[in-house]
Amino acid sequence: VTPPLPFDHATLRELRELKAYVHVVGLYAVDNIEQSLAQEIDEFDAEMVLADLQQVEKRQARLKKAQKERPGEKVLLEQIKNMLEAEQPLRQTKWDSGQVSLLDELGIISHRPLLTVVNVDESRLQQTKTNT
Repeated sequence: VTPPLPFDHATLRELRELKAYVHVVGLYAVDNIEQSLAQEIDEFDAEMVLADLQQVEKRQARLKKAQKERPGEKVLLEQIKNMLEAEQPLRQTKWDSGQVSLLDELGIISHRPLLTVVNVDESRLQQTKTNT
């Protein structure tokens, strides 16, 4: 089940425990399926990106207070911060196993695989096929 937007702390905690996500989008009573689908996907990605950006900024603040840094952490944090500020989910980039491990340790969620399932009324699906 897709969590409600915006994500609350409990939802984020649960999302950080998962290795992949299935985003179920129900499009029953909408006029424009394609537009509504794009909007749903964008909103879900935006929530993930925002949550990740907050995690990155918290970690960068801790590093400024001289907490122990992992090898390559500052560079990776800067790289992912730039991507997140550009509203780009991190799953669009290929990461090596060391980077994935660090992303997981930091509680970053937008790098994990996402499958979007679209649930529509069959009659609407037939109408869409007929109109194209």
